[in-house]
Amino acid sequence: MGCFNWLLLSPSDKPGELPLLNAGSLSVPELVSSLKEDDLCFGLLRLGFGSGRFRRVKWVSLTWSGPSVGAVRRARAMQARASMKSKLGPVSVEMEVTSVDDLTLAAVSVGGEPQGWAVWVAVRGWPLL
Repeated sequence: MGCFNWLLLSPSDKPGELPLLNAGSLSVPELVSSLKEDDLCFGLLRLGFGSGRFRRVKWVSLTWSGPSVGAVRRARAMQARASMKSKLGPVSVEMEVTSVDDLTLAAVSVGGEPQGWAVWVAVRGWPLL
């Protein structure tokens, strides 16, 4: 596994374009400190569980729309959402966040589901998957 476990990208609907805003290795607290109130961006967070042959990696897709982002700008950026989701690939959990208070890693657990492993990320105590 590489040293980075999260990244933030500017919205883009152009094929092959992934404009990088920031990336880091210190998980959720570092990611949260990189979010600006007037930004709108898409992100990807890697969560690893277990070790050795039991190691599992789950991906969380993040859509950040800061509280200072206007409705028109938000609507325009959301038009690029489908394109960005296809560029980022499959994920275990999708989150839409408008406040840094909503983006806390309160609890992460892995459990067996009929289709395999699942990640439960609790934001304000609510499972997202």
